[in-house]
Amino acid sequence: GEGPQAYSPIHGKDSSIKLEERFRYDSAQNLFYVNFKDFIVNTKADVGKIEFMVASELSGLGKKVHALVNYENFYINSEIVEDYTSMVNRLMENFYQDVTRYTTSQSLHTQLESALKKANVVPNIFDSSEEAEKFLHITIQPEKDVVLILTAAAQKQSIMKAICNEAFARTG
Repeated sequence: GEGPQAYSPIHGKDSSIKLEERFRYDSAQNLFYVNFKDFIVNTKADVGKIEFMVASELSGLGKKVHALVNYENFYINSEIVEDYTSMVNRLMENFYQDVTRYTTSQSLHTQLESALKKANVVPNIFDSSEEAEKFLHITIQPEKDVVLILTAAAQKQSIMKAICNEAFARTG
């Protein structure tokens, strides 16, 4: 028989976001946000990296968190789905109070739901972030860009004034 085919990323997948940048913990809501939008899990090593990163992020909290996972345009190699769901189970046992997931992809919705049910995990998969937010009774703040400006101290005041004036002009 033929071995597994190499996966070539579908046009539009954004692998420019590093794995460690895909996790965000909101202490006020005890919410761990996982952004797997445009993410590819292709190997068992990828599954191991995810588990390590989540454990590193959450192990020091001393309590379980609510997890919210964005699976929009997510791809997982079908040969490692079982490894992935086993990893999710371990994370749930150790770190997650509950997990809510969302994706508009019906095929991924079905694939995840089936794999999670098989692993005795309640799927909680929704079709949009709005549905997931309603379920959790929360509002997810959109990600914001952070800009770092390095300047001489003497120029700081005039730069900040220009930024404030521009922001005010846009918002009224």
